[in-house]
Amino acid sequence: MSKLCFVDLETTGLDHYRHCPWQIGMVVEDGRGQIEFHLKFQPLPQADITLEALKIGGLTTEEFAKLPTAKEAKAKLETFLGQLVDKFDKTDKLWFIGYNAQFDYAMLRSFFERQADQYFASWFWHPPIDVMGMAAQRVMLTEKRGQMANFKLRSVAEHFGEELLPDPSAIHDALEDVRMTQRLFHVLCKLNSAGGGG
Repeated sequence: MSKLCFVDLETTGLDHYRHCPWQIGMVVEDGRGQIEFHLKFQPLPQADITLEALKIGGLTTEEFAKLPTAKEAKAKLETFLGQLVDKFDKTDKLWFIGYNAQFDYAMLRSFFERQADQYFASWFWHPPIDVMGMAAQRVMLTEKRGQMANFKLRSVAEHFGEELLPDPSAIHDALEDVRMTQRLFHVLCKLNSAGGGG
């Protein structure tokens, strides 16, 4: 049974060697139902923090300091993942699915490695599945790319249907984005199965 893990991170910047996640949102489907994980935490002590990242996150450095530590966050994440897969069974892993998935995959892998943990691949299959790439292929077939303002998650979700967008009152964060990614993924899978346009 395939286990799908939709992932979105909020990070302190774009370089996975210098920056770090500070928020993780996950939705996991295992064929029987789904379970969510959402956590805000302090970046790694050695991580650079860009002003733009602080602005997007709406947090000050003082507020960051009150969150769980990166070490505590990793332990909580591993407890969550351990409920879903057996990290010692090479046939039991999660499919890592995201919007621009390679960015989140590299950032989260670096988060593990910078804490002296080389076993990130015990949890997830490689390579990750990129919903942005799936959407680009579908849009390419319809020749509608020129009508879109950009190819960010929210714009693409809107292109494929208003019902994919979050409630307007929802707070922008990793969990809201990962839910949107999950909805978009399933719409794209249905379109591909049906051979319809989008």
